[in-house]
Amino acid sequence: MRKKKIIIIGAIAVCVVAGAGTAAIRAGKNQAVLVTTALLEKGDLQETLRLSAVLEGTDSTEVASSLHSEVTQVLVKEGDYVEKGQLLAVLDETDLAQKVESVNGNVKLIENQQKELLEERQRDYEKAMQDLEKAESDYATAQELFMSQAISRTELEDAERTLSDAKRNLEAIPVENGKAVLQASEKQSLTNAKLDAAMQAEQLQDCNIIAPISGTVTRVNAKVGRFADDTEDQAPLFIIENMEKLQMEVSVGEADIGKVEVGQSVEVTADILNGKTVSAVVERISPTGEEKQGGTGGRVIPVLISLDGDKDRLMAGITAKATILLAEEKDVFYVPIEAISENAAGETVIYTVDENNTVHILPVATGMENEFYIAVSAEGLTEGMQVITFPDPSLQEGTIVQVQQ
Repeated sequence: MRKKKIIIIGAIAVCVVAGAGTAAIRAGKNQAVLVTTALLEKGDLQETLRLSAVLEGTDSTEVASSLHSEVTQVLVKEGDYVEKGQLLAVLDETDLAQKVESVNGNVKLIENQQKELLEERQRDYEKAMQDLEKAESDYATAQELFMSQAISRTELEDAERTLSDAKRNLEAIPVENGKAVLQASEKQSLTNAKLDAAMQAEQLQDCNIIAPISGTVTRVNAKVGRFADDTEDQAPLFIIENMEKLQMEVSVGEADIGKVEVGQSVEVTADILNGKTVSAVVERISPTGEEKQGGTGGRVIPVLISLDGDKDRLMAGITAKATILLAEEKDVFYVPIEAISENAAGETVIYTVDENNTVHILPVATGMENEFYIAVSAEGLTEGMQVITFPDPSLQEGTIVQVQQ
């Protein structure tokens, strides 16, 4: 990035080479070259990343209803704090109460019908058992009589058919361990009726709109007299947010995400704070990127920032600005990026001006940089010395210059 900035700075410098060259020629005629300077400073240098996003609660939920029932009461307003389970609104339950009564009556009717059916089926079973026992006895007697030629084969076959019919009649009756039971389809009809009754009862309970979480009511779209499933723009009846801890999700570009780490310090500000800041921290970095909004190309990575400072004046839904501290070097010398050059040997140098307005070219090692400054180190650096910004390549060691005020 530094080299790119140097190239840009070099391009700017080229635009003034002609004038500077002329100045250098004049310098040979005892006319000093005009230069601009900045002071070499010493202190803490920070690299930051500035982003903006909308503040939101750490836990947010939309409370909606699919019931086509009229809202009869709205019990909260925007800004109210509610506890989990607290009643927010009441819907008209007249129609649903009638449905519940109807389906419960249907369940009771089916239960009574099936009770009577089982009683009748038990009686049929007991009679069928008696018929089978008699048929078995009659068939055994018929076999003995047939063996003694006291009855004909036709009479024996009639006794056998009677026994077969008795067995089929008994097998047709659903029983388990001698007790009459319901068939699968009969059981399912009762199950379906009970499910319908449970669903209607649940819907009746849903006429009481309750808070699923504790938090602050940030939106109220429910209106008395309007159907719960027909709010304006299909908005939820209520939005509840946990405002105890605010957060913001910023989008970091691919070029900068490698510098962002969980735990980094963040300063957050907003217009409502009138210049004050709130401390925050990078809490989570998404493991995947996503397309940049607006269709401008490129990818961004969502980063979650959690506010941990005094945020009494902040609120969800407003835009805030976050400054992430990416890196910091303490007690270092630093100069404007425009003061950095390369000499013919490829060394990184700065041009200093002494009290006699004489130029000295000083090779330096560079360190961390931010948008405006870059850290430098070398022997002989002194806080407050003048360094030339946008230095002209024609400047040489010992050149006499005139500093523009």
